[in-house]
Parts: sequence; structure tokens; C-alpha cells
Amino acid sequence: MAVQKSSAAQGDSSKVPAAAELLMQRVEEREQSIQERAERRRRKRRRKRQREDRASAKKMHHSIETIKWCIIAICSVWVVSFVISIAVMIRVHSRVVEIEGQVKKIQNAIENPLATAGARLGENMDSKLREWFKVSDPNAAKE
Repeated sequence: MAVQKSSAAQGDSSKVPAAAELLMQRVEEREQSIQERAERRRRKRRRKRQREDRASAKKMHHSIETIKWCIIAICSVWVVSFVISIAVMIRVHSRVVEIEGQVKKIQNAIENPLATAGARLGENMDSKLREWFKVSDPNAAKE
């Protein structure tokens, strides 16, 4: 039986390098598959980061566009309000000029009461004389 042991040991010894080589292949394959998975994960993370960056840039562009249109709207409202305020000022100025003219007439009537009374008396006499002599009013033809 001792002979059998030595022949079995010799058969096992030739299998050891093959088993060691098989083990090394498996270890290398495992390391390679681990590296491949790690590389896939890195690529996946890189693509995800790129997608997020693109989405972030797109969102930023949208925000900038929104801000731009808000500024345009605000400026438009400002211009319109400025134009309206100028139009209101022009109308107010014309009313002020009209009222100043009326105030000057009133001041003139107060400062020169006899001239005012004379002018009215003259107007009344004019109209009565025209009626009496049946003459047409030259001022009425102009109006």
C-alpha cells in the first residue's frame, strides 16, 4: 500500500500546479470583473453627473430667460408710467394756464371796478341800440 500512496502523491503533485494556475486564473478573472464593475460604476456616475450638469445648465438658462423677461416687463411698465405722467403733466399745465387766465380776468375786474362796470354798461347799450335800430351784431357773425 505504500506504493500506492507514493503514486497517488505523484498524481496529486502534477495536479497542484494546474490547480494553482486555475486558482490564479480565477483570482485574475475576479479582479478583472471587479475592475470592470468599478469602471462601469465610474462611467455610470460620470454620465449621471453630466446629465445633472446639463439639467442644471438648462434650468439656469430658463431662470436667466425668466429674469430677462421680468426685467423687460418692468422696464416697459416704467416707460408707460413715465409717458402717462408726462401726458398728465401736460393736461394739468394746460388747465393751470386756463385757470391763470381766469384769475387774471377776476383780478383785473377787482382792481379796475369802474372799467369793468363801464365795459358792461357799454356792452348793454350796444346790444340795446342794435335791437332798436335793428342792426346785426358783427361779433355774432364771427362765431
